[in-house]
Amino acid sequence: MLQRLLSRRSISMAAASVAGGAGAIAYLSSHSSSSEPHSDAKSSLSEFQRAPPMRRGSIDMMQPMSQPGVSEDSPVFVGICGGTGSGKTTVAESIARRLQGHGDRVTHISHDNYYKPLERLSLKERTKQNFDHPDALDTALMVQHLAELKAGRRVNIPTYDFATYGPGVPETIEKAPARVVLVEGILIYDHPQLRDLLDIKIFVDTDADVRFIRRLKRDLQDRGREVGAVIEQYLETVRPMHNQFVEPSKRYADVIIPTGLNSVALEMVIARLEQILAAEPQSGSTGTATA
Repeated sequence: MLQRLLSRRSISMAAASVAGGAGAIAYLSSHSSSSEPHSDAKSSLSEFQRAPPMRRGSIDMMQPMSQPGVSEDSPVFVGICGGTGSGKTTVAESIARRLQGHGDRVTHISHDNYYKPLERLSLKERTKQNFDHPDALDTALMVQHLAELKAGRRVNIPTYDFATYGPGVPETIEKAPARVVLVEGILIYDHPQLRDLLDIKIFVDTDADVRFIRRLKRDLQDRGREVGAVIEQYLETVRPMHNQFVEPSKRYADVIIPTGLNSVALEMVIARLEQILAAEPQSGSTGTATA
């Protein structure tokens, strides 16, 4: 009788519910999402289904440093992705802060720095652009910069001012090569070349209502926006683009951190990075993290 009433799927959901009640969960990508991508997603479902849970050469969070594919001298690129207001910046900053004892061997780069400047448009026209579509970002330049860092060369990354939708001041910031590079952004798993550069891929998974409230508060307090404009932008571009590009890209994550800032999942990631950093001498350390 029970076998007829309980499907395999319902059992999985019950197990997930029990685990969720325990407080803190780190999901491997093979169990990361049972939902289908939004119906208007341009990327085909079959492409995501074919994606392996761990890319060859990426770092298995549960294996020791002697594992094949974990180089002791090559930079480790850690992707931190999630929807707007998910808490990915908080996660990135928390990791950087916890690893600050390793000095300049840890650095943090945001995809937000690579928004294409819109000086040619009036301020009113700039506010109408779709900033949540992959075309709004110069991802090819970011890929080039990460490749340079991997090769051991310094780069000058652009800055961006969200109030003016143009270059920040100063217009560029120099980044030096580091053992651990935290790469953060909402669309970093949508771009195949960028995704393939990442050794550990984290997705910060937070409920949509929480993300919206956070975005609303941020845009009002930090970016000088009006309530009506924030709501209009969320409904017209932010939410549709999240469903089309961000949510489907969760399938590529190695680790999913639920509820924004989950201490157990975060501790697992930090412990792995500590293990990587402790495997070699701390030569040239300055004692502070580059952010």
